[in-house]
Amino acid sequence: MDRRDALRVLMATPLAAECGICQHHGAVQQRASTASYKPRVFTAREYQLLDLLCDAILPADAESGGAHDAGVAFYLDTVVFHSGQGV
Repeated sequence: MDRRDALRVLMATPLAAECGICQHHGAVQQRASTASYKPRVFTAREYQLLDLLCDAILPADAESGGAHDAGVAFYLDTVVFHSGQGV
């Protein structure tokens, strides 16, 4: 995926979520825990590293959770999976 395609995906994501057409939207709300999630694109070690890096970029604070709590790694794995590009 080149930079322009990545920007298109990022720009379309809020609109898709608002319209309810995100393919992962229901799964995010229904999943009980990310601990049992098996990544579809990344290896288990890559997924763990991605989760740690995302949490370092967006850490939890006193007011809200961080990237790990928000399931950012799950979201990224899902977006890459549905992009058809792979890693």
